[in-house]
Amino acid sequence: MAKSKHKSYTSPKAIRYFLSTMVIVILLLLVQFLLLILMYMGLFLRSGESIYYAGAYVFFYMVSIAVVLTIINRKCPTAYKLAWAVPILLFPAAGGSFYLLARSRNMHRIALARIKSNRALLQSDLPPKHLPPKNELKNFSTLPHYLLSEGFPSFAATDTDFLESGERYHKRLLEDLCSAEKFIFLEFFIIHEGVMWDSILEILEQKAKEGVVVRILYDGMGSLKTLPAGYCKRLKEKGIEAKVFQKFVPLISTMQNNRDHRKIVSIDGRIAYTGGINLSDEYINQYDRFGHWLDSGIRIEGRAAAQFTRFFLEMWYTNHKVDPDPTLFFDHTAAEQAPGFVIPYADSPLLESNCIKELYLALINSARDYLYITSPYLIPGDDILSALQIAAKSGVDVRLITPYHGDHAVVHVISRSYYKELSEAGVRIYEYLPGFIHSKNFVCDDTVCSVGTTNLDYRSLYLHYECGALCFGTDAVLQVKKDFLSTLERCRELRPENIKKQPAPLRFFVSAMRLFEPML
Repeated sequence: MAKSKHKSYTSPKAIRYFLSTMVIVILLLLVQFLLLILMYMGLFLRSGESIYYAGAYVFFYMVSIAVVLTIINRKCPTAYKLAWAVPILLFPAAGGSFYLLARSRNMHRIALARIKSNRALLQSDLPPKHLPPKNELKNFSTLPHYLLSEGFPSFAATDTDFLESGERYHKRLLEDLCSAEKFIFLEFFIIHEGVMWDSILEILEQKAKEGVVVRILYDGMGSLKTLPAGYCKRLKEKGIEAKVFQKFVPLISTMQNNRDHRKIVSIDGRIAYTGGINLSDEYINQYDRFGHWLDSGIRIEGRAAAQFTRFFLEMWYTNHKVDPDPTLFFDHTAAEQAPGFVIPYADSPLLESNCIKELYLALINSARDYLYITSPYLIPGDDILSALQIAAKSGVDVRLITPYHGDHAVVHVISRSYYKELSEAGVRIYEYLPGFIHSKNFVCDDTVCSVGTTNLDYRSLYLHYECGALCFGTDAVLQVKKDFLSTLERCRELRPENIKKQPAPLRFFVSAMRLFEPML
């Protein structure tokens, strides 16, 4: 298949788009920040006498201390607290004011109330929450209990198919979209016009004409550069309901960090897709960004698929009116003779619990034979870093695949800075040589696998809306393992003796950047 030119909006129309949307938004954010700095400097420059200067400094320093104490007492990771505390104490007036402006408690409360209300409504018709037999769980018996306590039950009679490439994902998805009879829901971080999206949109438009309910939700930041302004209006003209999740607006607010990073397709409530794949041409290698792009997803058919309908509607209802009877979209159809069971899970940055981070920790701590992980980013935080080291030292075969070519230079350098301490503990590190690997998969002990949207970095684990599927004893488990081992053939292993010590200036830079990992 010929490579697409991949629309990148370099035409005069594209220039107008950037000037009217992304560039203006960024400039307005910079203006707000500069105003804070000027306010801070002006207070002191106008002070004619040192006593006024000292008084103003003491006042703002006390305010900053109060802000830092508030941050320290929040229920959030230590790294996040340090990332805010250091600049606030260095620049008392600007730093403290910036934090108070960025933290809109009222906005957070409203959004949290909506999430909780939507979740309660959408879980009202869930079938009895049975737990699977312990003999099928081996040393992972605590995981279903934990996820059930977070509101995510286990589902039997569900068929799973691990899709090891964007190309296979795309082909299978087109076939399933053509079979839709009631509704199609799509929720993605990135949608980009091109070969992949155009082929999907053609089917969606036809299905909408046939009376199928078609809804699309895409993230305002993720698709800021890939879709033109007013794209929802274009879709509505085709009979497709469309919404932007949390449009990126020129206001300093930590809410702007809470992006919808989920990737969900729900078809008639009986078929669902999730994984790392966005709807953009690099994911099917029709567009070359960093060499060969390797990603994966999972197709779910059966009872568990209805959960992804719930996850979609939970987000859809945050900025759209609730349907009179949402249960009409749920389907508990069982797959024929499907082994094992599936637990769909999702996370919200507004909830107190970090469900997916705790799930990842539980998988690492429960593994006894092997633990294979694929992630495009490796900024794990102290708890996951320590868990990986302990698992390897305890005799578990822990292996990680990360990209050789990074898509974000600073993040890639910081990810590599963890290689030495992990490899010295016995973790085997591999880099995918042909290009960029974007999969987010865990597989352990031939028993359980997780395929989802969550990276091993702070943003995914704490700031984004994420989702995935945990599979016990289904076909996907050994499929993920097989794919991992075959991918190793295209990787280079980095052993402790081969990991070069970084030059002193780079080590200093990385040390400084590690302090601000939550911001990356």
